[in-house]
Formats: sequence, C-alpha cells, structure tokens
Amino acid sequence: MNQCLIACIAEQRLYFFTEQGVYFWPISSALKGVGNLKNSNQTPLGWHLIRAKIGQDSPIYSVFKARRPTGEICDLASADKNRDWILSRILWLSGMQKGVNRLGHCDSMQRYIYIHGTNEEDLLGTAASHGCLRMQNDDVIELFARVNSGCPILITENNAVDCLANLPTEMQNVNANYQKQKTMLNQLFTDKNLTAFSKELEGAC
Repeated sequence: MNQCLIACIAEQRLYFFTEQGVYFWPISSALKGVGNLKNSNQTPLGWHLIRAKIGQDSPIYSVFKARRPTGEICDLASADKNRDWILSRILWLSGMQKGVNRLGHCDSMQRYIYIHGTNEEDLLGTAASHGCLRMQNDDVIELFARVNSGCPILITENNAVDCLANLPTEMQNVNANYQKQKTMLNQLFTDKNLTAFSKELEGAC
C-alpha cells in the first residue's frame, strides 16, 4: 500500500496520506524547536522513513526504556513530569538525506528520534518534547496498526496545504538509494491525488 506521513511543526499535526484518504492527529514536537544536530533536543527536519516498529500487542501505556518494555504501566495522573516517558508504541525514524538527517553529526536514527505515546497528552498541539514526535496513546496505537515499516515521513515547518503544493519539489530531496520510498511517493502523490488531498485538507483545517 502506498502511504506517507507528513509532520507539520507549524500546526503540531501528523498527517497520514493513503490511497483511501487522509488521517491526522495532534502531536508535540520539540520544546527547543527544530534542528538536526545530535544532542540538540530539537526535532529534525526533512525526509525520514520508519525504520522499526516496536511494541506490537503491548498494553496501552506500556513503558519502554531503550526500546524494550519494562513491564510497567504508566499512570498518567501520577507520572513524574520531569521524566521523558516513552509509552505504548515506538516508530523509530531514520533519515533519508545524507548530511541533513543521516550520518555524521545529524543522524536521526542515532539520535533515537521516535514517534511515541506520551504521559503529557494535555500538551499535545504544543511544542513540548525532547526532540521526538509525541502522540496520544490511543492515536499512536492506531497509527502503528495502519502504517508500514519503510513508510516515508516528511518533517516540515510548513503547514499541510503549503507542503502539498511544494511536494513535487520536496520529493526530489529523497536520496536515490531509497528507490522503494521514491516509487511509493510518486505513485501516491499523482496530480489527481494531490488535488483530492488538498481539497480534503481544506475541508478539515
């Protein structure tokens, strides 16, 4: 199935584009803004892919450390606000643009950039994370069930409507080594589908 995720920092929303239509959910990106350098605690921009899906069949609010379930179930009401909780599911991102978000001092995978559930669901829609993309726990479980490993994801400062308008140009930034992702994007974002997606977004936003 052809699919793509677009995380819009300006809107604090994650969009999931499929042949069947568009889904979207609130997120929290980094409190410190956007940036691709290691140890910045910022959310990296550019094209990524889902390298690994972690947490299949784990109970909601399951706690993960180093990408492994601890056996704990987080109580959102009493959870330590000073701890960066990784809950329910993990979608581990890997950059697709060498020198931007892959290899060297800007490698998103080595930075452990995830999409994951959070204890701070009340902060979704605002910048609050340590660099990852946080989601409501129910939402990340839904996304996990729908999205495939290898799915491309663009993290952008633009809003979704403007991003779609510029997407043919943005797609040229995907490294040629990622042929599967380039093919998926070309098949999903045809002129016909771009028009349909844009109308759907205008009705939803």
